[in-house]
Amino acid sequence: MLKKLLFIILSTWVVSALAYDKPNSVAYYPSVKAYFISNLEGKTITKLDSNFDKTDIITGLTRPKDILFASFGPYNGLLILDSNEVKVYDADGYSYIASFKVPGAIDLEDAEADKTTPGTFYISDPLAHLIFKVVVGPAPFYIPTFSTLNSTIRNPKALLFDSKNRLLVTTDTTKSAVYSINTSTGNASLINVTSIDNINSIEEDLQGNFYATSWGDSYFYRLDKDFKNAKGLAMYSKPTGLFFNKDYDVIVLACSN
Repeated sequence: MLKKLLFIILSTWVVSALAYDKPNSVAYYPSVKAYFISNLEGKTITKLDSNFDKTDIITGLTRPKDILFASFGPYNGLLILDSNEVKVYDADGYSYIASFKVPGAIDLEDAEADKTTPGTFYISDPLAHLIFKVVVGPAPFYIPTFSTLNSTIRNPKALLFDSKNRLLVTTDTTKSAVYSINTSTGNASLINVTSIDNINSIEEDLQGNFYATSWGDSYFYRLDKDFKNAKGLAMYSKPTGLFFNKDYDVIVLACSN
């Protein structure tokens, strides 16, 4: 159990509701102690600081889904999955750096940075039924190359590097399955077929419990370390992205409606 478990429901905060237009994903940037939220309908990225002040820092996107703070060449990058493209902005000044289309992508969903290899990322696309591996090239141009990890998992959705350094992926299906993906070979090993329909996002706490949002019944779930014994903690309106802030022992949850 977490020492404390705080749900920050982005679409229901009275002081903040107007800033979010169908929020999808959440990320945290420690250097400024602020959360960043992707807004599907508004096509924006919103910054929420520690005083609950809101600012749309990036506008004019197409279909923003997951957002990720990670190194991109010499930059502190803010990476945004936007339809079939990855768009890169400076994480500190929010200036545009680059964008690149992912070959074979339809609607990019979730992204994870490799824990051990800088400049390497993994992205799911449930519509294309693919998991992409992206490797950022060397200076001076930092051109990314693309490959696919696995083409046999149907509807790969939520990605997570867990505390065991496994790349986990869930399926956007009834009774969502959870797999561990070998990042070198692309082989998938089944961990469990859950009792949860259409898992949208997953996170892990400091004790090794997992959490999941479901679009099957709109519940927020906790599961054990083997993705078993799912317990519905609360019902929200179409819960989407999860983010576990290890600095504060806090889970942040976005509701798309």
